[in-house]
Amino acid sequence: MNDKKVRGLSGATILTFVVFLFVMLWFTNQFDQKDEEITWKEFEKLATDEDVEKIVITQNKNVPTGRVELRFKDELDEESVKYLYVSDVNVIQEYMKDKGLEYEMPDVREDSWFATVVVPVLLTLMGVMLIFTVMNRQGNGANAKAMNFGKSRARLSMGGDKKITFSQVAGLKEEKEELAVHLYQYENQWVESAPCILYDKMPETIRALSKRYRLFIVSNCQSGYIEAFLKNTGLGDCITDFTCPGDTGKLKGDNIRIIMERNGITEAVYVGDTQGDADACRMAGIPMIFAAYGFGEVEGEYVTLQSFGELLEIDYDKF
Repeated sequence: MNDKKVRGLSGATILTFVVFLFVMLWFTNQFDQKDEEITWKEFEKLATDEDVEKIVITQNKNVPTGRVELRFKDELDEESVKYLYVSDVNVIQEYMKDKGLEYEMPDVREDSWFATVVVPVLLTLMGVMLIFTVMNRQGNGANAKAMNFGKSRARLSMGGDKKITFSQVAGLKEEKEELAVHLYQYENQWVESAPCILYDKMPETIRALSKRYRLFIVSNCQSGYIEAFLKNTGLGDCITDFTCPGDTGKLKGDNIRIIMERNGITEAVYVGDTQGDADACRMAGIPMIFAAYGFGEVEGEYVTLQSFGELLEIDYDKF
């Protein structure tokens, strides 16, 4: 009996070690790639470097996200690679064409049958075998008892043998709010430091407009998001004031009025790209310019923009 226990323990230990080794190798690879990642500003400088041998744009499957590889060769003919992860490869293609930079863009690779079917099945079988091996060793062969999840084990009990059901403890509002806070904080940190691909001519358009008008931001986002964006883009000095539901707890229409009253504004125009923006402007009593290059559509007739730079061509006195 002792020999059987030793053999069972040894098998489980080996399998656990293999899984641990795989995870460590994966993490090591991730850290290595992290060192080779660059920001958008670094990319703009390096893309025109004479040592760049090749630029390769790789698109992810089914989505426009991807990465740009800058491949260098030094004096010793040794190759090195820098990566820029992008949210839309179409935008980076337009940038490359505008700058007259040559690049390669291979076709998106289809997943092989082995990777999508065989590997997941093998990993699942290995996991099931590991679970049964551990349970068999702990129960000394008494699998029937170990797998006996009756109703009594599915309940929680407190003092006085009071029964508490799952619906009474799951999905508490406080826990959800706490989780949301952590997720928002992580997103804000990422927005503040991650590579940021902007609309064409956006920075220069914002700076030019800020010399003629006071600019404000009202957006449906969490507290801290706008500040992170402005820090990343360096446009904070162009914006007079901003607010969001995360700061006020109010809808966009109310937030537009808050900005106007707080800054003594009687006339304003909002640039939006969704029906929600149009409804908010109607609620606030101001006109809207529709940014057709954005993410949504609107009902009705609006002054329409096809690109960000067209904001400089509008006669705002007509609104």
